[in-house]
Amino acid sequence: LGVTFKNIVGGHALDACGINGLHISECEFKGFLDIDGDRSFSEAVQLDIQVPGAFPKFGTTDGTITKNVVIEKCYFGCSDHPKMKAWNRAIGSHASRYNCYYENIHINQNIFDNLNEYALTPLKSKDTFITKNKFINC
Repeated sequence: LGVTFKNIVGGHALDACGINGLHISECEFKGFLDIDGDRSFSEAVQLDIQVPGAFPKFGTTDGTITKNVVIEKCYFGCSDHPKMKAWNRAIGSHASRYNCYYENIHINQNIFDNLNEYALTPLKSKDTFITKNKFINC
């Protein structure tokens, strides 16, 4: 609640991998730098599944998928540092498995400002609600 993630280099601000129950509210995600030009897929908040390659440095690979998530009243955009732009993607995932779904995901009342690729990339989800968000130059 109310945390600012600022000037992140080369990765996610939060990687929610195999989480059951996550509430992100009134946070700011300001500034990202893809220093080597190879992280265009990086989200500020990644919703993920515990499989090989998804979260290689930590955790198990038992297929546990993230569910029961609320992301609300947050800001995603640039910081005041001249080299730090907005993320390429704000919220999303890029891993999936047969018959596994990200479930009960709520993305509400956020501001997505000047993101470089996609504001949202909800991948293979059910019971997902994306409401009352503001998209500026996305």
